[in-house]
This record gives sequence, structure tokens and C-alpha cells, in this order.
Amino acid sequence: MNILIDSIADNYMDEWINSLLDRLNIERCAVVFSDKELLNNGKVANNYATSKYFFWEVLFAQSERFYQEPPIEPVDTILLKKMEPYVDEIFWMMERCENREYNHRWRMYCKHLRLWNHILESMHINCFVCCAVPHEVYSFIIYALCKIKNIPVIGISVSNFFGYFYVFTDIKNQLPHLKTTLKEIEKKYEQIPTENISLYIGLDKVFDSYYGKEDLTPYYMVAHRNYEKKQQELVNILRRKKNLVKTRMRFLIWGMRHFFKFNPQVFESMSSLAYKTDVFREPETWLQYYKAHSVVADYTQKYIYVPLHMQPENSSSPLGGKYVDQLLMVNLLAYYLPEGYYLYVKDHPDQLQQSQVYTFSSHRNIQFYQELEKIRNVRLIYYTEDTYKLIQNSCAVATLTGTAGFEAIIYNKLFFMFGYNFTQYAPNVITIRTKEDCVRAMDTMLQYNQSPQTTKKRMKLFFKALEGVLHVGQPYVEPQFRAMVSDQEIEEWKQNLINACYDKIVEVFGESVTNV
Repeated sequence: MNILIDSIADNYMDEWINSLLDRLNIERCAVVFSDKELLNNGKVANNYATSKYFFWEVLFAQSERFYQEPPIEPVDTILLKKMEPYVDEIFWMMERCENREYNHRWRMYCKHLRLWNHILESMHINCFVCCAVPHEVYSFIIYALCKIKNIPVIGISVSNFFGYFYVFTDIKNQLPHLKTTLKEIEKKYEQIPTENISLYIGLDKVFDSYYGKEDLTPYYMVAHRNYEKKQQELVNILRRKKNLVKTRMRFLIWGMRHFFKFNPQVFESMSSLAYKTDVFREPETWLQYYKAHSVVADYTQKYIYVPLHMQPENSSSPLGGKYVDQLLMVNLLAYYLPEGYYLYVKDHPDQLQQSQVYTFSSHRNIQFYQELEKIRNVRLIYYTEDTYKLIQNSCAVATLTGTAGFEAIIYNKLFFMFGYNFTQYAPNVITIRTKEDCVRAMDTMLQYNQSPQTTKKRMKLFFKALEGVLHVGQPYVEPQFRAMVSDQEIEEWKQNLINACYDKIVEVFGESVTNV
């Protein structure tokens, strides 16, 4: 088979992917590497890669050698037409690396499209393996090309639970058989009490943690906070101020020195600086604006809780679909919200804290919050407000794919879900894609009276259905996670990843592609 792999980031991934390829009959293998050492000396690079690409070289589609040595076929209107359903999401995804105007993004898009279409066609790729949900511009373009060319995709996604993953072939319908399986299980266990329903060892502890007294803070947030030992607020403030002053001074000095020059190179430098700098998107500025215009939650009111996603992240791009622009979600909810209800919108704490230290600011600006404020039944909630208290006192929770929605179900609330992941198959979830879906969701909320005991049983049966699709392991092990598992568990994870991907490939292609 001819396979394209995206992307190998560490030795752990290099080892399990190499072992997976050992079991397949590989003719051609194109690989994207995130680590330069692995690109040069890794197992996959030495044993299987017939074409190698470095992540930072392809990310911005700026390496001309891809298009000139030898010249490759350009993009035509037929290909562009087929790609139209994906263009909006691709352009939003470019917020990860570009703040430029439309025509710059368009040219970048066409370069990526030209390169990856050429690779798929010239190498006769018949399988795309992505080690995470494709969320970089180039990887999502590869995914879209595979979809329009009917090339099977084998993807790996981490679940909401640390140490569990599942294999998918379609981003928007990741576990297509889960809904049917759940119905069968609900019928089978209809007369059996909740406490008599057993779960696999490991998954039972996950379920008990949600319904016990343990802290429900998502594992990835705990891990990041423990690993980074976040700086004190004073240090964060000083760093934000320093970055703000540095950015402004750099921009002003460049402007004073070169504004009246007509040198094309100087113009290009100024243009690039103007679009790439955060001088017009200063995190400190919109953080202060948010603080000044947010309020403490009034729990005597009836409200739907809307926790915003941190952006850019794959939980919103691509898993949010068209609602990656979260203003679309809020506007739709607000229009069909029953009289007397409010939307309590709270931004992600890490968007408002970490983004001032790092560079995750491209999806927020003052105008974003001003647009929210214009909506009459929206209240911006102060970012330190307890999210669990907001969930418990809400009438429903609305978000794209976030863990707050899953926690809402645990608290016997409805989850209005605008995005795509395995949670969309869970009980109490109402997926919203259209205005009709939104009207249905509001009607359901007004009539909702399901008991906590019923919800708990349905959730346990949902976990029972997950037994057949969740596997123990993580497709990659970042440093903050590495300290949470033993060497023996790491080895078990590798084997589970190999087996799960191999089984899915055999399911899709048949035994003819195997080498065992």
C-alpha cells in the first residue's frame, strides 16, 4: 500500500508507527516529521519513508523547492470547486499562523492544495494516517483532499479521559456505530439496576470519578498546570506589559525609519510586520476590556451556560465545524432563547491568562467581546467564576465539543453540542447544526424533567458502549503526561496503538495489505 503519515513528533511515536508499518505491505511511504532529528535518523525515516517532509517547512507553504524541482501541476477550477465545502474551516485554521488579509491566505491555501494534491497523485497514496485530529492547515487540507478523492483516512483521537484513545475515519462522524450499539445495550440492560452494571477495569474508575467526589478538572489542564508551575499573577502581568511595550516600540521605530521610503523590500517588511505583530491584537488590552465588562453570575436567573473554547485548538478547529467562529453559536442561541432566559458566556481561563504569556491571541480582540455585548440577552461572566457552579445552576450547557458539556450531562443537564466528537452520541446531548435544531433544543429544555438516577444509568450504559471502541493509550506522550505513567504502561500503550490501527486498516482494506 502507499501511505501518507502525519506527523511523527517524538521517539515514542516513531517506535509504534515503525512497528505498525512492519505489519503492512508498504510500497511508498510519505511522512511528515515534527522533529528534525527523527527526520534524519528516526526508525520510520530510515526503514520506510520514501518521501520526507519537515513540519516547519511545509506549515507555511513557503519552500519553493516543492513547486519547482520538478515543476508540479497547478490547481484548476475543478479541484477548487470540489474543495469548497472545506474552505471556510481552512481559512479559520490559518489563524494559527497568519493574521494576514484574504488574498494572502488564498495564495497560501492554493500553494498547499497544489503541493499535497501532487503528492497524493504522484505517489498514488491510498491511505492517510493522522496521529491526531488534523488541525494544522496543511494536515486538514490533506484530510479534505482525501475525502474528495475517496482515499481512506485512519485517524487517532484522544478521548476526554486520560490514557484512552479511539480510531476514526471521519472527523464529523467519528464513531458511526456507537449510537446503534448504545441502543442495543440500553435494551439489554433495561431491567438491570445501575449498580449491577459492570464496566471494564479502568473504565469503571473513570465513571466513578465523575460520579464521586473527585476533582473534575480535565486531566490536560491539571497536567499543564503541574508541569509548567504557572508563574504568579504578578510575573504574568509584568511579562504582558513588557511584550506590549516591546511590540509597540518595534512597530513605531520601523514606521519612523521607513514609512516614507518607496523601496519594495521595505514595503514588504512593513506589510509583514503590520500583519504578523500583535500590535493591533494586544492581549493585555482585550484582557482588561473583558475584566471591565464582565459580571459576577446571578444564580437567581434562568440561563444557558456557554463556556467558550480556548483558540486556536483542535476542539474548535476543525471539530467545531462552521461554528469555529463562536459568535455564530452565541447569536443562534440568543435569537431562539426563550423570554426570561439569559446566555452566560464565559471565556476560557487559559485564553485570558496563558495567551498573554504565549501567542494564542489571534482568535480574540476587543471587537469579539463588543459583538457579544451587543446581544441583549448575553451576559459576559467574569473568568474566575466557578465553572462547576455555573453548570450546576444552569438550565443547559452549550459549547462546541468542550468537557464542560460532558460534565453537564453528569450534573443531569442538557448539552447543546455544536461540534463533533464522540460525546455527540451520549445521552442528554442535542446536536445543533441548523436553526431547526436550535428550536428543538430550546423546546426540549423547557420540558426537560429527567431524573438524576435515570441520567446516571444512561451514562453508565454509554460507558458500556464505549468499551468496544476506546483503547488504553495515548498516540503521543508530551512531557507533562510522561510523568503520569510508568515505562511498562508506555510499552502497553504502544502495542495497543499498533493493534488498533492495524485492525482498522485491515477492516478498511482487507488482508491483502498486511505483511504478516
